[in-house]
Amino acid sequence: MKRNTLQTGAAGGPTALAAAVVCTVALLITTAVLGGPRQLETEADDARVGGDVAKQAEAEYGLVKDPELNDYVEKIGRRLAKRAPGYAFDYRFAIVDDTAPNAFALPGGYIFVSRGLLGLSNSEDELAGVLGHEIAHVAMRHAAAREGLGAPSFLTPMKTLQIYSFSRELEHTADRVGQGLTGVAGYDPGGITDFLESLNSLEQLRLGYSRLPSFLSTHPGTINRVADTAQRASEIAWQRKPGFSGSRDEGHLRKIEGLVVGPTGHQGVFRGARFLHPDMGFTIRFPKGWDYHNTSRAVGAVSRRRNGQVFLEHAGPGKDPGKAADAWIEKGKEAGLRISSRDSIKLVGRDALRLQGSVRGRGGSMRVHATFIPWRDSIFRITGLSISMGKHEPFFINTARSFRPMTRELLANVSELRLRLVKAQSSETLAELAKRSGTDWTPMELGVINGLQATHRFKGGELVKITKAEAYKPEGVAWAGGRP
Repeated sequence: MKRNTLQTGAAGGPTALAAAVVCTVALLITTAVLGGPRQLETEADDARVGGDVAKQAEAEYGLVKDPELNDYVEKIGRRLAKRAPGYAFDYRFAIVDDTAPNAFALPGGYIFVSRGLLGLSNSEDELAGVLGHEIAHVAMRHAAAREGLGAPSFLTPMKTLQIYSFSRELEHTADRVGQGLTGVAGYDPGGITDFLESLNSLEQLRLGYSRLPSFLSTHPGTINRVADTAQRASEIAWQRKPGFSGSRDEGHLRKIEGLVVGPTGHQGVFRGARFLHPDMGFTIRFPKGWDYHNTSRAVGAVSRRRNGQVFLEHAGPGKDPGKAADAWIEKGKEAGLRISSRDSIKLVGRDALRLQGSVRGRGGSMRVHATFIPWRDSIFRITGLSISMGKHEPFFINTARSFRPMTRELLANVSELRLRLVKAQSSETLAELAKRSGTDWTPMELGVINGLQATHRFKGGELVKITKAEAYKPEGVAWAGGRP
């Protein structure tokens, strides 16, 4: 859950758990709006559609607000875009605030890379290779060449951004055109090969916490593409031009130093079953042993059998839980929401409201358990959905009862892993450097993230990416008397 960006949403998960209280969100973008050749007949259509989807993506996931790093990505992208074939789109570049290493292009020139991708990259050439590939998708109008365009789905708060993959043929074309762009722009056309190799190794280790699909899943055929792009790079004539990082390797690493690796404190973090949100000043405990999820719209847990879930989300501004509940009920009527009980209760010293009822699902009726709690001039809703309420109701009640203010003691449990740089010593191995630096990465992980073989020995003086756990300092929270 991102600070100050929460929006009302619907339940998600197994059996769609009803496009459930689904009417609380009406932002689903379907292929009827964005997909298919008839909707993307011209470049003007590309710009219109891409702009709409870009706004949705930015709202759903947020952007990394680092002026220097954004400027760096923008400069590389614009240098490449000047050489792009076809229609001269107004290309725009942004960094998605997500841990998964990914990049995607929207029609009309909207290019996104994730902070996870930046953290995995080891040179300006690699980043240029990725951006060139995405620019090629836009320039060649690949979105219009498919039956449908993958777009963010906002049906439920537990759903994530869905960017559908291109075909292998289109990927091959984007590689070819993208490598040509990088060479003409003065970058090593082999940069994309180096990045794909690191990404393939990372996928095998299955590191990180992903809300976005990885670059591998959205850009298929990676192993073959490594060989193909390497062969093509050896055949492209190019001449090095000065980059924007000072130096292609060390300068690039200096640019990305300080990036958060993994969940950020401002999104809230899980510590076991307990969720801590220091910026909003609350904590809540979800059922032990369930699968936990944290998105920009909601945070919650799904039972292992996928027959129940409970999540917390922002239900709107104000201090009156009854008013928020009435609005939610009214919107839910079209989805068949029916309320059977309504009880005033006390939670954390506040007047709260608990509702029980049912909603239509694909496989029949599902039970709904909703608790509305006022908190900091807003109303939060804790919603439980279950096929069998008798089995899950105690979990839903206990989850609502666990909602409480953060304390200084709990804040001490909130930390972030940040990317830092150390200099290697002569003849040092990955294991020795990992031990000396105190990084949270294993030697194998250290090698993959730095694009090195497991048997690598350093000459001495090389900059190496590591991670350090650093205490998170909440933004905009006045701590007094041990509570926010």
